[in-house]
Amino acid sequence: MVRRVFFGFHYDREVHRIVQIRNSWIVRAKEEDQPFYDKVDFDKAKKRAP
Repeated sequence: MVRRVFFGFHYDREVHRIVQIRNSWIVRAKEEDQPFYDKVDFDKAKKRAP
């Protein structure tokens, strides 16, 4: 299966696109977990990074 990835470096400007993709059932089946990180998870990881 071919997948395409969008690397966004300006979260605040691109959040509307991210939310549309996250909320679609195209990238996952209904019973699967969310394959994307939330902004809260992203911020936690950013704070832990050296």
